[in-house]
Amino acid sequence: MIKIDEAKSEKKQISEHKDKELSRLRKLLKAGVVEFTYKKKDGSLRKAKGTLKKSLLPELDNDEENKRKTNDDCFVYYDLKRDDYRCFLKKNFIEIKDKK
Repeated sequence: MIKIDEAKSEKKQISEHKDKELSRLRKLLKAGVVEFTYKKKDGSLRKAKGTLKKSLLPELDNDEENKRKTNDDCFVYYDLKRDDYRCFLKKNFIEIKDKK
């Protein structure tokens, strides 16, 4: 029974750490351009370069804004390489690239 409780505790700690990192990612994206990595649905890794800084985002008309679906399991960002919005499952987030 102790091993099960330890596994649940460890899983909760990992989840809390990922939540903190996703929150940090959102804050960094709103401030500027960030490079980060996540696992795509096909299992491969994407090294993304994105932003959520309003001055770097394209303007959307009201129709485009209203027709976008929301999903609490997904993290949406603007991909600067593709020049379009993308999303990934929050559980697939891996890391933020540290600037050197």
